Amino acid sequence: MKCYIKGLICLSTAFSIVSCTLTELTPEQIQNELKNPGRIRTRCPDVPADSLEMLSRIQSDKEMMLLNQIWFKDGNFVLGLSRNDAMDLGIPEEMYDRFLNYVNKANEYIK
Repeated sequence: MKCYIKGLICLSTAFSIVSCTLTELTPEQIQNELKNPGRIRTRCPDVPADSLEMLSRIQSDKEMMLLNQIWFKDGNFVLGLSRNDAMDLGIPEEMYDRFLNYVNKANEYIK
């Protein structure tokens, strides 16, 4: 039960982080962005906007890669990355198994 709760907390935190990542820009903001390249605007006020570094972290952090591959499809959570693809990306097998377990436990909970 404790592991299940940790998994749900991890999933909800991940979804919060991902939802704070990028926003659509208005035409005025696009003009401003052209004057200041290399910055990403975020929806969360506490996340630094100087974010080529943040984008790089999101794209290279192994846990973030796995979190970005958790989808809710047809009433179930799905880990959209195969074990072999995860290994090819350098994601440790035990980390993959942990996230797969989180997804399976979340699916058990919602049924």
